[in-house]
Amino acid sequence: MKFIFFYSPLYAFYHRHIHRNLDPYFVVEDVAIPDLTNAGGIHCFFGGVSIKIELIIQKIKENMGSSIVFSDATILINSANANQLPEFFEKHSSNDLCFADNDGNGYYNIGIILIKCHRNTLLFFKNVLKQLVDTKGWDQEVINRRLENNPYFKVGVFDRSKIYCNWGFDNQYRESHLIFKSFTPHNSNMTITFNNRLDIFKQYNLITEEEYDENYKPV
Repeated sequence: MKFIFFYSPLYAFYHRHIHRNLDPYFVVEDVAIPDLTNAGGIHCFFGGVSIKIELIIQKIKENMGSSIVFSDATILINSANANQLPEFFEKHSSNDLCFADNDGNGYYNIGIILIKCHRNTLLFFKNVLKQLVDTKGWDQEVINRRLENNPYFKVGVFDRSKIYCNWGFDNQYRESHLIFKSFTPHNSNMTITFNNRLDIFKQYNLITEEEYDENYKPV
């Protein structure tokens, strides 16, 4: 199974981290994009930014008939459990779409998606892209709303004890988790946003002091 992620120059730390942990177990494909800013210099994840959905459409077309994992760069893999990830994703591959669990209340986080590449998933993301561009909305919200009362796909969520998304890390999952995706406010200075996540990783002892010092960026 392919593991595909996209990153920009600011996120080189994650590029190295993902390849180091996943190259032994997946065909890892990275897609380099420029650092995203709007006219005011704010790192754009909201307001109609469509690059992620455009890339998903491209990768579905390139992998028709297969399942792929498509991820943001901003994930932290539990190196001790990385060897479990192929079997974990394969277990969920009966789904047409499978998402990280954003909050435990049925809301999907699109930071990590397992996608079965076929005509219907391609059409779904093409419709998401059109709505996103037309409304200048938020890609995650558009996807969640379009999947409400969905009759077309088998949609699943990953176990939160394995792929954990939150503002901070829950120590009850320290031994069991495979991937942690941290939330952080998006600052007008994209470097501050990058450093905020490193602060979270350091706070919960998920990276070493050396990794923190090597990758923390002056503002």
